[in-house]
Amino acid sequence: MKISWITILAITVLSVTHGIEVIDGDGISRSYPVGYFRNLGTEQVLTTRHRDSGPKTESWQGMRLDNWLKDNGFIRWQNIRLESEDNYVVNIHRAEFDTLECWMVFRQGEVELDSLNYRVIFPALRDLYWVRAVQRIVLEDFNPMFPPQRLMFWEKESVKLSIHNDPDPFIKTRAYMLDDVMQLIFRTSAAQVILVSSDGLRLRMEYPRHLGNAVLEIGEQGSINLKSARIPGGLWMKDIIYLQAENLALIMPQGIERLVEISRLLDWNLSPGSLFYHVKRQQLRQTGIDHVILNAKELLEADWLEIEP
Repeated sequence: MKISWITILAITVLSVTHGIEVIDGDGISRSYPVGYFRNLGTEQVLTTRHRDSGPKTESWQGMRLDNWLKDNGFIRWQNIRLESEDNYVVNIHRAEFDTLECWMVFRQGEVELDSLNYRVIFPALRDLYWVRAVQRIVLEDFNPMFPPQRLMFWEKESVKLSIHNDPDPFIKTRAYMLDDVMQLIFRTSAAQVILVSSDGLRLRMEYPRHLGNAVLEIGEQGSINLKSARIPGGLWMKDIIYLQAENLALIMPQGIERLVEISRLLDWNLSPGSLFYHVKRQQLRQTGIDHVILNAKELLEADWLEIEP
């Protein structure tokens, strides 16, 4: 099974210890002895690895690390990074991690694994993605992206799109296809995508890896909701107010007066006078983003907005 958005790379030499540092999405660090995890109780898990001589099934004893993270309140993150004591790193996006079992194992068959040989394994993935003697587990929150060069209005751009009834695999759903949005509005076949909801939730994913065949459901009172069969339901988003693909972005009507808030959520750090109105393809006015709230009605009369950092 090939998971292309999992990356493996070398890191600088880390000091050898016999503990595990867990860093949460807020950057708070907690240290746990390996023995702490050993004493939580173990279960058997079977894996199959393919060798030149054929498939090899192995038995391990360990504990579910994915369940431990949830049970201990480590829930606000979008990427997990596993770093070993021998300078090996595996990164997995939350959208993929939540579909997998992740185990920390301390026995392989009849062999007890010491503090330099215990492993974090993913039974559904090749052992290329397994990590021996994990030293750090880093849970990374939202990773900002550069501000868009152009902000377009959803109400003006969505007229280019068709509405689909019950797009597979969803039922009782009226929705736009995200594939259409990417092709007809953003005019791209692959991009880093950022979404912001009305309650301040931020997500960064890849299209089409995470969001291919996703839909933008038309919800109650015209809200736009993300659904994708490629990611767990817990990452679906309700009431989207902002959608960015690389250097272009769409903003929903309810997001106009919240553009200042969106800019802060996404760490744009814009200078005064960085926003330009365009009407009938002519630059009309330059303003600071902090004045957007006062000029929301005028903004809606523009064809688009441009941002200069």
